[in-house]
Amino acid sequence: MSTIAYYKISEIDDPMNVQHAELAKIRRIDKAFSDHQVFSKTPARKRPGLLALFNSIRSGDVVLVSSLDRLGKDAIDILRSIEFLLSRDISIEIPKIGEISTRSGALVFKTLAQMAAIERRVIFERTKSGRETARRTLRRTGATHNGKASMGRPKAVDHKLVKEWRRENEASIAKTAEHFGISPATVKRCMRV
Repeated sequence: MSTIAYYKISEIDDPMNVQHAELAKIRRIDKAFSDHQVFSKTPARKRPGLLALFNSIRSGDVVLVSSLDRLGKDAIDILRSIEFLLSRDISIEIPKIGEISTRSGALVFKTLAQMAAIERRVIFERTKSGRETARRTLRRTGATHNGKASMGRPKAVDHKLVKEWRRENEASIAKTAEHFGISPATVKRCMRV
């Protein structure tokens, strides 16, 4: 069983020596991983130090972090990190919170899961509201609030034009794709129009 510390250091975080001193008071640290110049919006899967920690842990290890937000960019990301660690029988220890393990962390875990659910709902509601605003603006002005002429991603090519050119030239899908500078999958989609 090893005790592994994880430090996330950005311009606004506590320096590594401050985080280390705080964690060293809790227990002896066997290994440490860190990410420097990582900002709060960087998800766990894009933090090389955290990924290295995830790849080196073994059942029974304890991961020390100075605060819960070190494990991800938001409640959903933090929840995924905690689920990953707990599923491998890893305990997480955080000053002022204590130990989160499969046995003792149920309350923290449930609270975090509720926060993640709230965050998902807020994201869904904002997305839905943005789509509705874009639709209303499109109907009223002929363009979305971002200035696009239609909802969704703009078409890479005129489907009817591709279909007609392919038939007129009796061209293969590959030749048509090369002619228009599009993928074969796009040519196939055009042929269904």
